[in-house]
Amino acid sequence: MKKSILIMLSVIVAFVVSGCTDSIESKARKEMKKQMHVLAKAPYDVKVSDLGTMYKDDSLCIMHFYLASKDSKGLMANTRIELIYLIHGKEETALFLDLNEKESIMDVAKETYDELESKETASEEEKEKIKIKTLHLTADMWGLFLGYEVGKENYKDKYDISNW
Repeated sequence: MKKSILIMLSVIVAFVVSGCTDSIESKARKEMKKQMHVLAKAPYDVKVSDLGTMYKDDSLCIMHFYLASKDSKGLMANTRIELIYLIHGKEETALFLDLNEKESIMDVAKETYDELESKETASEEEKEKIKIKTLHLTADMWGLFLGYEVGKENYKDKYDISNW
């Protein structure tokens, strides 16, 4: 009886704790909504469609979506965007890629994995671990060089001369 009560209490505590924290996916969605003004020329005339989570775990979330907004000529432009959201301890990093101009981080990681996989013979379980590590390493490198820290002012946009 005592054991079943302890199990029930631990399940309740787990639900309460998990309900109190934002999942990485919800954090990524909030960052996407917050950054719409940066991604679009006319921030009040923006439509997001086909939002989908391509990959997520406890420290990495990759989402794809279409961003429809007016371009500099006032015409509607539809851009495929990839959002990479990373969590490293207390630091959170985000990166938006225009998939019309750049290759998806998922494709880059797959190319890297294919090169590694052809050279190594590993079990299916090991291959799955290598895939995940390759994706994380690629996301970390891109986030380090092209991303920004969530919650901090994005000085890259502030001093971008195309915004003058």
